[in-house]
Amino acid sequence: MDNFQFNLAFFIIIFLILALIIFFLFDRKKFLRIRPLQALVQFKKVFGFSIEQGKRMHISLGWSKIEGATGAASLVALDSMATYAQQSLLGDRPPIITNGSGDLTLLSQDIIKKYYRENNAIERYNDSRVFLSGISPYSYVAGSMPILNQDVATQSIIGHYGPEAGLLVEAGLRKDVFTLAATDSLAGQATMFALADEVLIGEELFAISPIIDEKAVNNASLHTQDLLRYLAIFGLILSALLKLVGII
Repeated sequence: MDNFQFNLAFFIIIFLILALIIFFLFDRKKFLRIRPLQALVQFKKVFGFSIEQGKRMHISLGWSKIEGATGAASLVALDSMATYAQQSLLGDRPPIITNGSGDLTLLSQDIIKKYYRENNAIERYNDSRVFLSGISPYSYVAGSMPILNQDVATQSIIGHYGPEAGLLVEAGLRKDVFTLAATDSLAGQATMFALADEVLIGEELFAISPIIDEKAVNNASLHTQDLLRYLAIFGLILSALLKLVGII
């Protein structure tokens, strides 16, 4: 065994020992617990209170197509819509859902129909509450803004947006509508941070589903992202150390 093989084996053994120590000594339930995001906690309180008051919710899904480069944000928007809509569909005022692309409209309509069917209330489904409000960023926002006049108390603006989202958030402020906002666009995040009541920044967007839905598959997805991030960090540090000792 040459020096390279010996050093590599040494590092692997140390890594495995540390991994086993962490695995057996840490409380795994506590260690794998997802940190709550205060924006979602606060929105949940306001959302629940608005349902009790018989108020409506506006769910905005953005205008990005699923198959595009920004489709991940649209998938998160659909997932969060499913959770919030399920909690409020049978209330006095069902939510209104606006979309900015055809595929999002069809998918959101199918999801809402599914929940009505599961609750034996398919006759209450109405296409006028799940619709395409515009196919370009500004036409989508312009078509969504009148919804805020329909006794809306809360709105979630989750998906892919640019700075045009500020118009929708500002319209909500004028109507005293509590807004939760999240996007994958830096320009959109900057606008939302300045105007929205609660904002999720950066990769917090992708933590929405595991936190509000609490499904095992969502938790596993989030922990897998964290694990890959830790492995990447460890790999960078390990390569720097190996180069420092002259192995690579």
